[in-house]
Formats: sequence, structure tokens, C-alpha cells
Amino acid sequence: MSLTLSTYLSHDLFGQPPNWANDPSRGLAHPNEVLRFMGGMGYPWDTQDQTKHEFGHEYLLADRQEISEMRTFFDGKFGMWGHFWVPTWTADLAVTAAIGAADASLTIEDIGYATYWLPNTVTGRYIVIVFPDGTQVCRKILAAPLSTTVTLDAAVGKACAAADLESLLVSFLLFVRFNIDEISIEHLSASMATVRLFFREVPEEL
Repeated sequence: MSLTLSTYLSHDLFGQPPNWANDPSRGLAHPNEVLRFMGGMGYPWDTQDQTKHEFGHEYLLADRQEISEMRTFFDGKFGMWGHFWVPTWTADLAVTAAIGAADASLTIEDIGYATYWLPNTVTGRYIVIVFPDGTQVCRKILAAPLSTTVTLDAAVGKACAAADLESLLVSFLLFVRFNIDEISIEHLSASMATVRLFFREVPEEL
């Protein structure tokens, strides 16, 4: 077997599905400092404009090839230095109507997308559509003309019938770096292992 690795917009995409036998970790980071001079009143100073996602998943490495590919991918990013794409692997957008291969828009449940996500430059603006057969399609959301419609930058390129929507996953695609400089691969056997990876969003890097 082989890890699900590809590229999107000239950056690596780590599309390997997590091992759902163990729960993911989720968090938010918005560091700030308090400035105070000569014992006077202090005031908070934010070091970034947007709150960043921090999260982690466990991954099952099914054979020696996947173990080797994981080491190569991690080493290639030099730990926390390199950046790449990774899906949230949550149902961030729920599609409510069948998708045609030529469609360049999605009909979704109303989550206030235009209010909460469309103003962002990166976070929430890129998605990965994971079809029931495992195919992954990445797109950017350009607009939200209706509360239940988002417009994409290109046609989806693959159809999904209404009966298959419950097996369709649409996740935000986050631009991240590793939030660790070392990994520990736990071998379950001579050819199978698990590894837990932690990520931190870096939208400014895009």
C-alpha cells in the first residue's frame, strides 16, 4: 500500500485518512502579549490576526512502505519548518443535493458560511471533497451567493448521486505545518505501526 500523498496549488497535500480507533485532538491558538511600561497600565497585543487551528490525529501505517513514506514525508518538512495541506477530516460542509461532474457549485446546509468563513483569505476557503470511493478533489470557494450555495473555482469533475451523499465528506482544507519536531512510530508488528501527528495552521504562509 501507499500513503495518500499528492499536491495542490504547488504544495504537498497529506490526504492520508486518520485511524478513527482513537479520538483526534482539537484546539485553538491565538497568542498575545501584555505590554506594560514603567509599571503603568498594560494592554494586550495580538501577534496574529486570526485564531489558528491546532489538531492531531493518529495514523495507521499498514505496511513497511507506508512506514517508510511517513518517515520520508516528515523528514522532508524538517519537523515544524515546512508547510503543506491537510484536511480537517470533519464534515465542515454538509452537501444536500446531488453533484454533477460539471457542477461548479455545491448545495449545502446553512451554516452562515458567508458570515463566518467567506471573509477569510485561507481558513475555510479551501475544501477537499472525499467521495465514497476515496477519491479526493480539492477546490477553492469563491463566493456564497445564497445561504445554502457555495461557488467553486472549477467544476467538481466527479459526480455523486443523492443516494450516496451520506457517504460523501466535505472538509475544510487547512494550510499547516507540523507542530512537532520529532515523531514516534509505534510498531504493532514487523510491518504495521501507528504514529500520532500534530499540526498547526499557518494561513499566512500561503
